[in-house]
Amino acid sequence: MKEFKFMHVSSKKMSVIVATAAFALLFSACGALGAKKSTPEATPAEAAEAEPESYGKVTLGDYKGMDLEVKEIKVTDEEIQSYLEGLVKSNPEQTEVDRAAADGDVVNIDYVGKKDGVAFEGGTASAYDLKLGSGSFIQGFEEGLIGAKKGDHKTLNLTFPENYGNKELAGKAVTFDVTVNAVKEEKESVLDDAWVERYTKGAQKTVDAYREALKAQFLDQRKKNEKSMEMNQVLQDAVEHATFELSPEAVAYETAQIKKRMEQQLKQYGMDMASYLQMSGMKQEDFDQQMQKDAENEAKYRLVIDEIFNKEGFHLGEADYKALEEQFGMSKDMLIERAGQKSVDLNARYLRVANFLIDHANKVAEKVSETEGNQTETTAAGESGAAAENGDTKAAETSAAAK
Repeated sequence: MKEFKFMHVSSKKMSVIVATAAFALLFSACGALGAKKSTPEATPAEAAEAEPESYGKVTLGDYKGMDLEVKEIKVTDEEIQSYLEGLVKSNPEQTEVDRAAADGDVVNIDYVGKKDGVAFEGGTASAYDLKLGSGSFIQGFEEGLIGAKKGDHKTLNLTFPENYGNKELAGKAVTFDVTVNAVKEEKESVLDDAWVERYTKGAQKTVDAYREALKAQFLDQRKKNEKSMEMNQVLQDAVEHATFELSPEAVAYETAQIKKRMEQQLKQYGMDMASYLQMSGMKQEDFDQQMQKDAENEAKYRLVIDEIFNKEGFHLGEADYKALEEQFGMSKDMLIERAGQKSVDLNARYLRVANFLIDHANKVAEKVSETEGNQTETTAAGESGAAAENGDTKAAETSAAAK
């Protein structure tokens, strides 16, 4: 279980999941770009759900030969060492013990959470490792397992906090039926060949080999991150040099799509829009204004991409779909099945235009600044994700279960 849904969700995590780009390579679960077209008889609500016939008009300014700062992409041995040390520290050795669980121990448990005698969504898991005293679960859960032994069955009578994000559970009395599968002690790990082989489940045999594998993963991820930033920058420059007459229907449609995506993301954390606004301290009026601004930006990007694509006489071919497959790690057929042909074509045009602008940009070396040393921090999430996909599953699970 990689997501514990009845925990607190930090404001920092929420700021990540609701962040929006001006134009995102994102397929919504409902295939929004393939929605039906609006008709004159459509109600305002229906129009917001239907993709408009036109997004408006755009007059392009300069979009070729614009300055584009490029970075030297590198990964140092010191960065890899620092990452490894953090990994070792956050993944101590665990040894099963035959005694009662104490604060600081890890218990492997099965549990079922119930409200009014009925299991609630997100409250059930099997073979879950929980460190007692970590504060990961709601108050009383971890404390209720102090003194438990392997094979014990316990029923915990608890109450969710009044300010809990999920309104169906906030302030409600619940029970958790818990089975203890094991009690484990933790001790600090040592970075050696044995730890590497154990941690990577045999994918790497030595520390040196693991260093090289990590360095390659980090370098690849940084190149991808930099390419994404370059694509955003050249498109942003093209938008800033253009003038627009936006269609109100297009802005309404994009606003609805942004809200829908956000609601889907919030739902994954057991929250709704009202709970998010309360947590963030944002007024509904301010939120609506931000959504309106984001929607206008997406409409502008859409118009610029389509206009450049047509002006340059581009046509989608197999190379464009191949680039899309590499971007998403899925076959063209699978992408079409999940998002629809129209959405796939839109994203393929995005890649074609962005790469064209990069190829025709005036590339200049990035100026050295104080922020240069922050590259590790800004890409850590992506690099950790890449590491998880290549065997660092424990780090991924630890992150997902964080308070």
